[in-house]
Amino acid sequence: MKFLVLFAMLFSASAWAIDTTHNRVQSTKGSFAEVREFAETAIVSRGMVINNVAHIGNMLERTAADVVGAKPIYLHAEALEFCSALVSRAMMEADPHSITYCPYVLAIYELVDEPGTIYVGYRRPHVPEGSSPEIIKAMQGVEALFAEIVADSL
Repeated sequence: MKFLVLFAMLFSASAWAIDTTHNRVQSTKGSFAEVREFAETAIVSRGMVINNVAHIGNMLERTAADVVGAKPIYLHAEALEFCSALVSRAMMEADPHSITYCPYVLAIYELVDEPGTIYVGYRRPHVPEGSSPEIIKAMQGVEALFAEIVADSL
């Protein structure tokens, strides 16, 4: 199992549209509603609950009149908040201060300038330099969970 997760992380890393120290974002062609449904299914099928759906695109559209020079950014944009009891517990047992990573947030969005291209991404967990092997392993578990969910979403 560990080999498969590692293989999935290495294989999927080559396909990331945006891969920085802080963010991983992958894209696909298709329908926002369909990709969002796949993301929700990927989360729920792993026994997790979506705690909240942030309607970021709607908020920006609703408040655009209050911001001078605001321009449309997204056709659709939502963030799904969820947590994994297993992965989160391992992370927090390794470092109780990593509570700040919960809940996990998966963003799904479609840009005004790129209709039909759907992005799915997340903030990467930070592993401070000099971290213990337990912390490194726990954060790799969080990253692997996100990678699996993103792969299933696309």
